[in-house]
Amino acid sequence: PTQGWGSVVRLNSAPYDAWTPQVGLDADGRLLSTWYQSNAANGFDLWANHIEPTGGLATAVQIDQSTGYSDQPVLAWLGDGSALAVWRQTNETQDLNQHMGMNRFQPGAGWATATSASGAEISIARSPSLAPWGAAHAVTAWVQSSGGNRTEVWANRILQGQAGQPQALHGGQALAQDDARIGADDLGNAI
Repeated sequence: PTQGWGSVVRLNSAPYDAWTPQVGLDADGRLLSTWYQSNAANGFDLWANHIEPTGGLATAVQIDQSTGYSDQPVLAWLGDGSALAVWRQTNETQDLNQHMGMNRFQPGAGWATATSASGAEISIARSPSLAPWGAAHAVTAWVQSSGGNRTEVWANRILQGQAGQPQALHGGQALAQDDARIGADDLGNAI
């Protein structure tokens, strides 16, 4: 605040296009960013990088650990100083087999192994949202197909970086839901 903007820093290093950056800053001044970018196989991967409070830039890493397509990332810092990313993940062999991927970042340790916030693959999933609560928890919501032209809003609690059992929040209508948004208070009540 006393010095204004610093120098521009490039967070990704690959020679491919990057889209939809998400940025978060923790209480210590650590900046974390996620984005998706194209790859040599004409797919999309989810990447992340961070800048330490000292100003040191880390090396960008792929956090989806998949050979499919990853996009639509959302990012949230949790109360314990870790961060959580959720995104749409598409199976590499079937464009219509999708799920909500997730991964957790721990300062000093980096990113864990990617898992699923939505459980089994579903025909169409999109528009994830994410809201942190408490020390190390979050809730996520997304839109998914329920067969035919029907779509539903689904949600899941993530406790200590582990996804619970996803549940439908709405019975679904013909092409009715396009986006899902979720918010939570410090006790885990969500809307």
